[in-house]
Amino acid sequence: MQTLYDYSSAVLWAILGATTMSHDSAHAVRQPSTLTLAGQPPRTAQPAVFYSFSPTVVRGGPSSSNLVFSIENKPAWASFGRRHGTLYGVPRATDAGMYREIRITATDGNVVAHLQPFTLQVAVVSRR
Repeated sequence: MQTLYDYSSAVLWAILGATTMSHDSAHAVRQPSTLTLAGQPPRTAQPAVFYSFSPTVVRGGPSSSNLVFSIENKPAWASFGRRHGTLYGVPRATDAGMYREIRITATDGNVVAHLQPFTLQVAVVSRR
């Protein structure tokens, strides 16, 4: 007579094994989330020429997928994209001058990162 395999014990062991594994992973050490902004923005903008800079985002550990960007000391002639942190625009000759301490910041709601503040100069157009 052939012995039939008892699947109930195999199912029980599979359930116990899964429970043990999920219990162990709950106690695992979680790595902290990290967020860094990097990049070197162009330091000079020419009148009547499109200017654009987006920082590079470097993330590590668990994080939410949505970032929100903000900016301080944005030049009046420029626009800022809060979704990708892009500073962009077309300065006019009347916008010539220095724009100091421009700072781009990003957050995922838990971690905040700042790009090193920078100065942007809109060149003076010489008339001949």
